[in-house]
Amino acid sequence: MRTITSPLPPMPGPGELRVGVFTHLCAELRRQGIAPEPIFEAAGFDRTLLDDPNGIISYRCAAALTDACVRLGKCSCLGLRLGMTIDDAVLGTLGTLVRHSPNVGTALNNLIEYLSLHNRAAIASLKVNGANAHIGYAILEGGLPGGDQFCASAMGRAFVIMRSLCGAAWRPIEVRFPFRVPAEAESYREAFQAPVCFDAEHTELIFPACWLQLSFRETDIHAYACAAWQAGMLEARGGRTVAAVVRREIWVALMGGKCAEEQVADALDLHKRSLNRLLQKEGTTFRHLLDEIRFCVAQQMLRDSNRSIEDIAKSLGYSESTAFGRSFKRIGSYSPQAWRNSVRTNS
Repeated sequence: MRTITSPLPPMPGPGELRVGVFTHLCAELRRQGIAPEPIFEAAGFDRTLLDDPNGIISYRCAAALTDACVRLGKCSCLGLRLGMTIDDAVLGTLGTLVRHSPNVGTALNNLIEYLSLHNRAAIASLKVNGANAHIGYAILEGGLPGGDQFCASAMGRAFVIMRSLCGAAWRPIEVRFPFRVPAEAESYREAFQAPVCFDAEHTELIFPACWLQLSFRETDIHAYACAAWQAGMLEARGGRTVAAVVRREIWVALMGGKCAEEQVADALDLHKRSLNRLLQKEGTTFRHLLDEIRFCVAQQMLRDSNRSIEDIAKSLGYSESTAFGRSFKRIGSYSPQAWRNSVRTNS
């Protein structure tokens, strides 16, 4: 096999992501008649950070920039439009791996498996429920403004990738977002060419599962092997942990309505005790990871959606809203309603 000599780009750390799709931010703002420079200056953001798609920024910084662009530029679907501009230059090695996968299902599993090469502030999932497949997405840095834009951008990217893999005949059954109806709601429906549900439980793109079996006629096996090798090297450099894998499985379970330790252990083909030992070696526990994910997702839903406290508790697998309230206050020092009131007052 030919030796790969191209240098490996730096890996994002926890809570960080590649500049990636933001490389199109200035062009998109100008396309809408908005000058980006005053917005960057108001947000205290260094414009040169967007020059390299492989550059690394914190999610907190990216969220602040996105929120400033939406507020000052008055563009409620900026994230969606950025997501729809995705290209191979943005995905790099991951794009090659997806493009040369043997079929759609493998391509999506690769995309989700190696999402951390680009974004370690979020998790993605793929599950099949009856005749439908669900691509899910959740942010692990809860409570910050701009989360709705990141969810919209992720589903925009998923839509573009699916179209590139399946062709123009593919379209989603429905797209769901856990945030309030935006001012430009009709733009979402036009972009996805499908019904769009807001104030939903989770971020999801739903389509017929039969598309997962679609095989590709023209794939480069050597390019696929090289991309898989490079993706593995990058992931090893980034220090992938058992906790990271467990977080994703917890999120998949929560999307199904509830999450039990035995359920996640079974999904990873591990005994519950073995899973506990592996997590203890990394200084964490299953309960800590479950509480962490519930708290982050709850913060985003409390900030961005109009869902009731009871509905949010149910969507996160709590048996009752009082249990959700106790858990949220233990971690965040405020009750869910007090926290919601605080962020809405200050936003």
